[in-house]
Amino acid sequence: YKNRAQNNVWGSWVWPYPPTGQTVDMRLKNNGTGRKNVKIRAEIKAGQATTPPGPYLSSFAGNHTLISFAYRSVGNCNVISGLGGVRVPFVVTANVVGACTVNSTDLNFGTTGLLNSNVDTTNIISVQCSPGIPYTIGLSNGSSGGSGPTNRIMAAGANSTTYGIYSDPARTSAWGDSIGVNTVAGVGSGFNQNFTGYGRVPPQTTPPPGIYSDTVTITLTY
Repeated sequence: YKNRAQNNVWGSWVWPYPPTGQTVDMRLKNNGTGRKNVKIRAEIKAGQATTPPGPYLSSFAGNHTLISFAYRSVGNCNVISGLGGVRVPFVVTANVVGACTVNSTDLNFGTTGLLNSNVDTTNIISVQCSPGIPYTIGLSNGSSGGSGPTNRIMAAGANSTTYGIYSDPARTSAWGDSIGVNTVAGVGSGFNQNFTGYGRVPPQTTPPPGIYSDTVTITLTY
């Protein structure tokens, strides 16, 4: 771009269409020489999440980098054939590394009374990883002292209730944080990939009324 706001595209004088090249006025010394620095401002646009990791390169040479000039006040850079010119090749590079993000909704069992039957609910865990990046999603046993994926604890003061999180609708595959044992795996596509956590409060002795909660940490390994 030609400007700091990056809304004025730097084009070329060698094609008959906009955008055009950059015009620079320079005052020369008595010996006919001069120097002026012109900054090229570049930007990699957002919305390219499907770009695979790796080194990227673009070479500018030949007429792509033609700097034309005229040693007179009426010089017109649009008329390349009538002006001097020098070609200054350069290379544009960028290294795209693999990256991932993860987000989750809450696992809300709602309001219930006696815990004499299963209480089920679900949440969504959303992962976005660079294309081709393999990853695993692990869930901790919670912050309330749970002993395992199916024995997590929701606490309300000194009282507690047991629950589990599973990776399948039948709630037979416990979702924990032991990679290769009870984690969930995926391969990045550049887009959001959603996974469902299947929660269950099993039948148990009903604790005193209260608001029970736990905090589970998601670990995304890639």
